[in-house]
Amino acid sequence: MKPLLRAMGMATLALAVGMVALAGATPARTDTITYGLVSWNPLHWVVMVGVVKGQFERQGIKLDIPIMGSSGAAVQAMIGGSLQMTTTSPGAAFLAQDKAPDMKQIIGIYDRTPYSLVVNPEIKSIADLKGKVLGGTGVKTGADTEAMRVMLHRHGFEDPRDYTVAAVGSVRERTQALLNKTIWGVAQMEPYTSFLKDSGMVELARAADYPNLKVSQIVVVVAMRPWYTANEDVVVRFMRGWAEATDWLYDPKNRAEAIRILADRMKVEEKYAATTYRVFVEDLRGFPAKGKLDMEAVRQAAENMKIIGGTPPADLGRYVDTSLWEKAFGR
Repeated sequence: MKPLLRAMGMATLALAVGMVALAGATPARTDTITYGLVSWNPLHWVVMVGVVKGQFERQGIKLDIPIMGSSGAAVQAMIGGSLQMTTTSPGAAFLAQDKAPDMKQIIGIYDRTPYSLVVNPEIKSIADLKGKVLGGTGVKTGADTEAMRVMLHRHGFEDPRDYTVAAVGSVRERTQALLNKTIWGVAQMEPYTSFLKDSGMVELARAADYPNLKVSQIVVVVAMRPWYTANEDVVVRFMRGWAEATDWLYDPKNRAEAIRILADRMKVEEKYAATTYRVFVEDLRGFPAKGKLDMEAVRQAAENMKIIGGTPPADLGRYVDTSLWEKAFGR
């Protein structure tokens, strides 16, 4: 009987340890983060996955996600305190951070450039865009606007008067404006690039083919230092959920479900979502592991500031804070 009792005792101990481990894996409370997005688009696929598949929930994080419409509006809302985190392009972030130095870039969302220059079929070459009105999220900043300005600069469009950028809105609004012929061209990403091509528009160039856009941080998460310092544990858990969602997205066995998640969120056909998966996940692979900011990609984004009419930051350390990432994952 003694061996049996010892075995039963060991089994009870193992069960107790398992229950403690399980309890330890589930946070004692749930914290809500108000997380601003410019729009739902494939750059935010990790967040889509993390919400649908529960990676954030398992870390005790709930996301309240208002759609802000532009990087400028999102950043101003965060400075004003109505958002706790938001997404923006580094170009928009650098300009805002000069005025609000407590704002820091803390997570890298995408560090490749998935945009294509898509134009009205009457445009036969990039040179034909001289003097034309193009569309962007913003006039100077916004990931699409910045990419478009860098591309055109490479083709000799160095004078700001060579073309005009109208702030027509996010991905859906830019698509509709091009179809309505109120603008001549846009920097657009999948799934809208393929949709526009199927609608008769023309893809003139791909940003990923340009050296200073091949590896460049195009979207980041920013937060105010007083808030994230006071809520360090919340942000660390958010980052861990982000890491799990990124791993899930890259796992080939999840391809079909990832495509459905994007198609459902963006209200597009699955054939377009499948093309988007190929470009974003399989070809460019621009979602950095664990959301780590690639400082070379940030440096390239800073260099591109010269082209969009800004002054690149001299000391990137003033704009980026990796301390929370290091607490979440170590150095």
